[in-house]
Amino acid sequence: MWELSGLGDLLNKVGKIAEALKESRVEVQGKWVTLVFNGMQEVLRIRVAPEGCKDIGKLEADLARTFNQGLILSRQAAKKKIEEITGWSIPEIPGLL
Repeated sequence: MWELSGLGDLLNKVGKIAEALKESRVEVQGKWVTLVFNGMQEVLRIRVAPEGCKDIGKLEADLARTFNQGLILSRQAAKKKIEEITGWSIPEIPGLL
């Protein structure tokens, strides 16, 4: 039989984690592109410098680099936030956190 005594505490922590991740922000700036992510790895804002639009190929490459860097930084911020809330030490799992 499962022990349910700690379930309420766990659900409370999960709710706090979700709220904290939605509210967190990570801004990443490329050469012509600036992206803002939340802790859920959602892009909240994209800014493109007008001079970046002169060479679409370079703009696309800058966007890809900036996006990938943003995902990495957002995952790192999420991992730190989860550890702060739960006290758990989360191992590095590529592609997860």
